[in-house]
Amino acid sequence: MHTITPRSVWAGLGLALACGLVACADGTAPDANALSADMPEINAAFEDEADFSLGALVAGGSLNSVDLSPRALFPAGLRPQLPTPLLRCLVLDPLPPEDPDEDHIPTLLVATFGEDCGFSRGHGTQFELTGSVTLSDPFPESAGYDLDEVFENFGHRMTTPSDRTAMLVRNGSRSVRQSDNTLTAMEQLTTEWTGDMGPQKRSATDWEIDFDGDETIVFGEALPSGDVTITGTWDLSLRERMRSFTVETVTPLHYDATCTDVRPIRRISSGELHKTLAVDGVVRGVLITTWSACGEAPTREFVPE
Repeated sequence: MHTITPRSVWAGLGLALACGLVACADGTAPDANALSADMPEINAAFEDEADFSLGALVAGGSLNSVDLSPRALFPAGLRPQLPTPLLRCLVLDPLPPEDPDEDHIPTLLVATFGEDCGFSRGHGTQFELTGSVTLSDPFPESAGYDLDEVFENFGHRMTTPSDRTAMLVRNGSRSVRQSDNTLTAMEQLTTEWTGDMGPQKRSATDWEIDFDGDETIVFGEALPSGDVTITGTWDLSLRERMRSFTVETVTPLHYDATCTDVRPIRRISSGELHKTLAVDGVVRGVLITTWSACGEAPTREFVPE
């Protein structure tokens, strides 16, 4: 049986929105209080996106496994408590899929969450899965970790008994390529958080994640420990403020393969990542994230320019 691995900013943001972060034409100072107040949501949104991206490399323990399990589709912290299996509401096309190299990555497969993808879990809270994932093998005659994915309105919606809602939806593309003991994931993804259980957010990632294994990456086996680097851009629209960051890994993030009981981004045991904030081409400061132990949240600090 074949299963699936691993989830532009708002238009029309005017001067009034930009003044929430930068000095405006009338000479007013940047709103440092707004940035400080938004920092928990900024940090949480970035961790969600980085976790989803890293999950492309480590989901299910190896990239050759195309997994429809909740752990693969919704990394910890992003997924609701999903029932297993999910096959009852999945529409797979074609079925059976073609897989000439027998690496469990189909030549082409579209998986769509169709009707009856809603269910309840605990005290009447309702969940609904949405959207589709298109998975393809760029080298269908050669077994390996290489794959391409396209996400269309892929996510979930939660509704409480009091009719409060939260929804996460992803759109975009991801590709993963292997070269010896190196994996490279290229992503262009947008994520929207809506509903009345938290602030409205829209994230846009355009970055590359490289994984350099400490040992040889063996097809069909769990990834070894190794170093991760993230490079690219990340935009976040939050509370009618749009902020743009350049992402740079200053010290490689060490992935600990023995740390398996936490979400992928919390399997980092050391390393430092910088997110440089710029508005209208002017650098405003750097968000520094430092990991020091597997399974623990990193420390975060904003250093203004």
